[in-house]
Amino acid sequence: MLETVIRPATVGDVSFVLSSAKRSEAGAQLNPDWLALNARWEEILQRNATCLVACSPLDPNVILGHVVYSLIADGLVVWACYVKQPYRRMKVASRLLREALQMSTGERMLFCSAVRPGLSDKLAEFGFERVTPTQALRMTRQEAA
Repeated sequence: MLETVIRPATVGDVSFVLSSAKRSEAGAQLNPDWLALNARWEEILQRNATCLVACSPLDPNVILGHVVYSLIADGLVVWACYVKQPYRRMKVASRLLREALQMSTGERMLFCSAVRPGLSDKLAEFGFERVTPTQALRMTRQEAA
C-alpha cells in the first residue's frame, strides 16, 4: 500500500480536480445525463460537495487522486473518484472512499459517474449503488432545500 495523506482540497487543488474529473470521464462510457453533468462540475463543487485529495506525505502539493462527494440525509453521493495512472491499484481510491464514508451518518451509498472497470469493482466491494447524474442532482437539491 502506498503511503498517502488525505486532506481537504484547497483552492489551489480545484483546477486539478476539475480537469482530471472531466478527462477521466471523457474516456469512460458516456450518456446524455453525464454530458449534462460534466458541464456543471463547478456548480457541484460550490454547492454542497466536499472534495478530499490524496497526496504525497513528502509534499502535500503532489496530488495522487481525489474523491468528490455530497452528504445526503440517508448517506452520501460520490460524484467522482479519480487516481492518477501511476498510483492505481495501490489502495489510494480505497483510502479516499473510506475517508468519505466516515463523514456519512446514513446507510445509503450512491455513486454517480461513468464507471471504469477497475473502479466499478472497487465500488462493488464497498457496496455502492450507481445512480444517474440527474438522480443524484435531484437528491442533493432536496437536501439543500
